[in-house]
Amino acid sequence: MRAERHAWVLLALLWHAACGAVGLTAPQVLDAGVLLIAPRHGGAAPDGATNVVMLAGRDHTLVFGTGQAYRDGRFLLDVLANRRLPPVRMALIPAGLPGYVFGAAALQDAGVPVAATAATAALVAQRCEQCLERLLAAHGEAIMAGSRVPVADETLHGATRVDLGGRRVRLIDLGWAAVPGELALFDEATATLVTAEAVTGEALPWLHDAQVTGWLAALDRLAALQPRRIVVGRGAPLPPAAIDRTRAYLVALRDGVREAYHNGLSLNEAMAALRRPGLTAEEARVHAANVQYLYLRLEKADLEGTPP
Repeated sequence: MRAERHAWVLLALLWHAACGAVGLTAPQVLDAGVLLIAPRHGGAAPDGATNVVMLAGRDHTLVFGTGQAYRDGRFLLDVLANRRLPPVRMALIPAGLPGYVFGAAALQDAGVPVAATAATAALVAQRCEQCLERLLAAHGEAIMAGSRVPVADETLHGATRVDLGGRRVRLIDLGWAAVPGELALFDEATATLVTAEAVTGEALPWLHDAQVTGWLAALDRLAALQPRRIVVGRGAPLPPAAIDRTRAYLVALRDGVREAYHNGLSLNEAMAALRRPGLTAEEARVHAANVQYLYLRLEKADLEGTPP
């Protein structure tokens, strides 16, 4: 009997530990009217949890990202209420990856309109039932309760300016960059740039859904804004130099894979030749996958006689 009771106690402790490893943390004030709500445990693309940013003006609040689960959306509603922020003009799904998507349903249930680009909305509709299945398998039904694939209430096109009341914000459709239809946000009052996957911090860029030429063009557009700080989807806020670091990795990878392919190296030989020293095991896995994605795209384009 005692052993059985100990087993139940252990299961309860493990369950509470698992609950504590997901979800969002208390908001951090980055600047006047700029809040960062980070995940308790972030993770790499595609399925890892991501940051949420709130920008508050005199009349309205804008929410960038919705969290990884329905309960994250409920948490964001509590932040809005506890901070007595103005009504939400819209909540943005900035990229069609799970960490940005599944809190949206809770916001919509509370009457908050959710917006995304047409490409992101299409990607969510196409893939996110499978994304949700993966998150359910990873975190369990208790953590993901209520989560469902959202349908955006508003579709964004091109560059959009939003006036929150004394605070003007630019919403920028980056096109097909790190992922199709990614949004970025620029707060003119504080020169704060908010991105999803376009600029990377501690993690290496993830190229599975990327279009490198479009990504490099997007980085040029973001650099032209001359941001003072960059809040990325994964990790702590970064200085403007993060744009150059992201660009340098993409250019080196693209050029290295092209050279290896045109020199007749096999995929395995290319992966060995382009191995980078000093990476963690996770970084090495992502980098090897990036080499593989680009190599196979070159090979496919070569066979089909189409541009890579």
